[in-house]
Amino acid sequence: MHKIQKVSRIFRYLLLVLCFLLPLLEVSFWATGHGLGLFFPGGQVPSFLPHPQTVCQYGNISVDFFKMPLSVRLLGFFVSSLVLAVKLLFVYFLIGLFRLYEKLIVFSEKNTCYFKKMGFLLLFSQLLSPFYEALFSLAITSANAKGQRMISISIDEMNFFYAGLGFLIILFSWIMSEGQKLQEEQKLII
Repeated sequence: MHKIQKVSRIFRYLLLVLCFLLPLLEVSFWATGHGLGLFFPGGQVPSFLPHPQTVCQYGNISVDFFKMPLSVRLLGFFVSSLVLAVKLLFVYFLIGLFRLYEKLIVFSEKNTCYFKKMGFLLLFSQLLSPFYEALFSLAITSANAKGQRMISISIDEMNFFYAGLGFLIILFSWIMSEGQKLQEEQKLII
């Protein structure tokens, strides 16, 4: 077996495991306050593992995860599932790409298509990021008293970085596509 095939198979399997772990960790976080809580008896995570911050701060309003009603946790879970869906779709595209590499298909129209989809997904996710943040902040502060509810929208340099990265991936896929066309034209020339 070729080295590319071995490495591609390993990464494909790792990404498949990630596809199953990401939703489990998300459910575990919203159920127990820790991404690993479902995997330990009573949700008690050993002290040697890092514990996430359970109090979210939005301006001068703080929200304690453990004091959130179940309805707010469910709402938070559903809103955060939007981001989870984008992550899973990106991983799905990567799995498809590594599956092609396993078959030693490196420069093909399918490869280009996967790169293009990943680039547009990354770009699209950054355009939707402010809307997600608004929904999320509204969801987790929805049970607060009047004057304590909040909608937060922000754009930072990471949004621009990932949007630029998405654009570069799209550009890279276009270059690959044009290179494939040139290669096919050269094959036809005698």
